[in-house]
Amino acid sequence: MNSKLLHIEWSKDLKTIEEVQRFRFKIFKDEFSTVFPDANQDMDIDEFDHVCDHLIVKQSIDHRIVGTYRLITPEAAKKIGSMYCDSLFDLSPINDLRESIIEIDRSCIDKEFRNGYTILLLWKEIYKFIKQSNYQYIMGCSSISLADGGLLASKVHQYLIKMERISEKIKIKAKHPVQLLNSSTCDDVSIPAILKGYLNVGASICSEPGIDPLFNTADYLTILKMTDMNPKYVKRFLR
Repeated sequence: MNSKLLHIEWSKDLKTIEEVQRFRFKIFKDEFSTVFPDANQDMDIDEFDHVCDHLIVKQSIDHRIVGTYRLITPEAAKKIGSMYCDSLFDLSPINDLRESIIEIDRSCIDKEFRNGYTILLLWKEIYKFIKQSNYQYIMGCSSISLADGGLLASKVHQYLIKMERISEKIKIKAKHPVQLLNSSTCDDVSIPAILKGYLNVGASICSEPGIDPLFNTADYLTILKMTDMNPKYVKRFLR
């Protein structure tokens, strides 16, 4: 894709945040069948949006939003009293790390632009932000749809065990664990893009899968220590 077609920016502007919330609502509702409360008025809203740093990819011609991520810094989390992941997991085993963790969530990209180039744009900016701010960890949820009754989530879990990708050092409990099925094989499993990206870049899976009721997904708590990042990707982010 021609780099001149897209540009990336940070924003805390209220009007822009509303555009982001409408964009997320449309993508999540249309593609993932998320059921939002009627009171949301066609926006994906929660208490974190007004304290987050919002990273946005726009088309250069018409300035339409085509991708977004949001970052919850330790300072922002203090204003709310928690991180988003606190609603899904018992994070007490990593309380000592909270001051050095950036949480990233609400990854959302228009289907037309859901490709390596757009994802690279977002991650290059996230990497630059974290290095400049001297945070040591990136934390987020890797989600797997439960629309099939949990079959894919069960296959993915078997794959993670087989490949020894679930951390033995950090073990986080889900508040509402997924009831995994006895899948016969994980050889043909398709790993969701966000989870695959985390694994490729060097992150650790640090939890059992937990249910996110809003999105009807099985979520893994995924933590990337910056010093453990795959050198190949560091070079790409710095290029």
